[in-house]
Amino acid sequence: MGNSRTKLSMSIASFRKLRENDLLYVDKTRFIKTLEDLGIRHALLTRPRRFGKSLFLSTLETYYNRNEAEHFDRYFAGTFIGSHPTATQGLYAVLHIDLSGISYTHFDRDFCANLVNAFYRFYNDCKLEALRPLLTRDVSDPFPLMQDFFRIVADHLPQRLMVLIDEYDHTANVLLETGPDEFSAYAEREQILRRFYAAIEKAATEGIVARSFIIGVTRLMKYPVAVGFPSAQDITDHEAFADLCGFTSAELQNIVQTTMTDKTLPVTDDELVNRMKDAYSGYRFSPSSDTLVVNPEACIYYLCYWYRHNCEATTVKPQSIRTQEDIMDAMFHLGYTASVSRIVSSLVQGIPLPAPAATAPVGSENRSQLSNNERLDLLRCMGFLTYGATASELVIPNKYMTEGFDLYFLRRIAGFSSFIISDRRAKEVAQALTKGDIRPLFERITEPLRNEADHAPRQYSDEFILRTAAQVLINLCTDYRWAELGTTGFKLLPIAGNAPAYAVGIATINTEEETADTVAQKLAAAETELKQTEELHPLNTDAQIIRATVVFSDFEMVVLKID
Repeated sequence: MGNSRTKLSMSIASFRKLRENDLLYVDKTRFIKTLEDLGIRHALLTRPRRFGKSLFLSTLETYYNRNEAEHFDRYFAGTFIGSHPTATQGLYAVLHIDLSGISYTHFDRDFCANLVNAFYRFYNDCKLEALRPLLTRDVSDPFPLMQDFFRIVADHLPQRLMVLIDEYDHTANVLLETGPDEFSAYAEREQILRRFYAAIEKAATEGIVARSFIIGVTRLMKYPVAVGFPSAQDITDHEAFADLCGFTSAELQNIVQTTMTDKTLPVTDDELVNRMKDAYSGYRFSPSSDTLVVNPEACIYYLCYWYRHNCEATTVKPQSIRTQEDIMDAMFHLGYTASVSRIVSSLVQGIPLPAPAATAPVGSENRSQLSNNERLDLLRCMGFLTYGATASELVIPNKYMTEGFDLYFLRRIAGFSSFIISDRRAKEVAQALTKGDIRPLFERITEPLRNEADHAPRQYSDEFILRTAAQVLINLCTDYRWAELGTTGFKLLPIAGNAPAYAVGIATINTEEETADTVAQKLAAAETELKQTEELHPLNTDAQIIRATVVFSDFEMVVLKID
């Protein structure tokens, strides 16, 4: 594990594979010691998808597994825990249960089948012949199955157990994204889940299970855990684990320096880091910590593309982020819809939302309908929102989540259902902007708006809709960063190079009022507002500043003035 360049790899959640093949591993092993120092033996952690939860579970398995004890130096050399091992290293037999891939239509059968698969892996690991009868048992209730497993282990193994549970909420989250009816039907399976966790609680009380770690995406399904396994401590918001998942700024800087060392790129390391932070950072997982982290999968995708092609991808979104609008739609329709417009409109305008207090686990009595607070907490858990400057507010974390909300607003709230800006068109606009030409920006956003302007509901001002559409397009551009400028204007700041910056003022006029005089008056008013706003909010850039004021009539550009 000592090459001059650390290799990048996508979607590997096995700690051993990463270490065996000298692939990028960002050291999170200090959290093993943190868990022990805090006396946390049974933990539940939720984080958004693709943030490294399963990798940490794999790290725990390798560290604590008695069968891996002799390989400790091989796997953990150069890590924090490699230099600070605890007394429990290599002490346990490990049962790793993966609850993904369970269908709710055959939930009982699939759940028990996943348990048997976990027993089979445990059997191969420990060579415990007494387990053989469990491997062929056909049952639909996990409670007696788990009880028998723990009894056999207690009778035949000298070691205590560590239980690892991956994707504890997988089935519910799939249904959550499917629709409210399917999600509601999942409540019928709660009793099964409670009995499953009750079996683990009983084994922990009896000293058979020494440690456990449960991971998932949301806390909506925490109810069966809280009832059946009260010993499990929810560490989701604990400040000590704020950066357990995701990359910090320092970690991101080190990743770039170690993975791109043999490449000559047209951008500096700092520019790469800043672009990734702008697009993928902003996640604050603990309300009592200021630590911000970056989406790790997105960053690795981004760097892989740079390394392989020596240029930036047309889109810097990995596939897992591309379906965010559909997921949002499913979540917003799960429950009461009266507040959806208010939530989305506020976020699009950059207005933080009040962070709900710690919500009680959702039980079957209200499973089919989510309260507004539960919905906001769900958006936070899934990575669409995060804690803001204070623990009392929720904000959109970054550029690409902003794009998701903007698109949702335009298509589902404002009624422009066919609004689409392709990555190719965004690239064309970016190229024009770098050359000092802002006209293509307005041409590209007004075309899809005009197509539906006659029948789209007009509960929002045309200025607001135009500005939101411009922000969607700019968020697809890797060359510019968007920023607000007053109530109707915006500024475009170049990320790198000698490209100009822009200060833009927007005004609109009704077609029936459109005369040469009224247009001139609107243009002059927009110029004045832009100048006054700039004085209050200067662009603070060394780049050339191009000032543009533009007047639209029913999403048709009437006049554009460049200074």
